[in-house]
Amino acid sequence: MQRSLGLALAATTLTLAGCASIVSESQYPVTITSTPPGATVIVRDANAREMHKAQTPTTLTLPASAGYFSKARYSLEFSKEGHATAQTPLQAMVDPWYFGNIIFGGLIGLAIVDPLTGAMWELEDNVSTTLAPVAVSDAPATGNAAPPPASGTAAGDAANASGAGVAEQLRVLKQLREEGVISEQEYALKRAPLVEQL
Repeated sequence: MQRSLGLALAATTLTLAGCASIVSESQYPVTITSTPPGATVIVRDANAREMHKAQTPTTLTLPASAGYFSKARYSLEFSKEGHATAQTPLQAMVDPWYFGNIIFGGLIGLAIVDPLTGAMWELEDNVSTTLAPVAVSDAPATGNAAPPPASGTAAGDAANASGAGVAEQLRVLKQLREEGVISEQEYALKRAPLVEQL
């Protein structure tokens, strides 16, 4: 009888070791939205490694732990044509169930099980950001600038050829941005000097 009771108590202790591990998870679905929707979001970890790339709204499953007693930290970069790029941080928080180990899981749950499994951490369910619109114009600035050289002259023909080359560079630059090869910020920096040449 005493042996059976001892085995039952041991089994109960092992079952309850790691309270957060029992009632929580180590990976969480995170819904990511933006205003306006349809933005490209890139999720990077604490080492700036790209984890995911998607269009908002989207739901991604992310680990809450970055190792033993180490919470996960992420950086979300939002970009959309006609809007300024935005950065939003996301980091794990201690799961309240982790403190249940004080009553149920004991030292094993506090110091070993939950820190190893990552169950001591949790992530927010939703991350959202608002992108600020940016006035972008492909047309050259107007004002008191001198009129372009007339076509049919050597200067005019050279200017037209130069303008055609710049227009092609702008087209290629825009395509690279749309394909995600360069960021919105890189696009704006490279586009500005080209527009000035028109």
